[in-house]
Amino acid sequence: MVLDIIENAPFYYKLGPGIEKALKYLQETDLQKLPPGKYEIDGDRVFAVVQQFDLKLRGEAQWKAHRRYVDVQYVIEGRERIFYAFAPDMTVQREYDDAADCELLSGSGNTQERAGGTFAIFGPDDAHKTGTFVENPQPVKTIKKVVVKVAV
Repeated sequence: MVLDIIENAPFYYKLGPGIEKALKYLQETDLQKLPPGKYEIDGDRVFAVVQQFDLKLRGEAQWKAHRRYVDVQYVIEGRERIFYAFAPDMTVQREYDDAADCELLSGSGNTQERAGGTFAIFGPDDAHKTGTFVENPQPVKTIKKVVVKVAV
């Protein structure tokens, strides 16, 4: 898992051409103006999904991991608390669904608060639980973010 600010994105271009495309898209696109929806970057190899939603309580969010796509998640507006762990150390709650590229998990992990201008990269072994409230200093209820999917 990588967690950093968008200004440092060039340091991660070497992770591969898909990651570089994803990060450049985040840097060069006026994300504030994009309504929620799917945006093609490089066919089904790299695409973005802009989301705007109400944040969940920690217990309402679900641990998940992906195999076919790496997630590059970027906060446009708001703050969220994310949880991350090594997926092979987690307990499988729902077997991997290839069509959804998702495996649901349970367990515990580390936590980090993310604000606008930050990104996280979750690879196939990175379980993650995102979209939860940040409770201090003031509860934040909604978030706008983009998830760029990069084919493995």
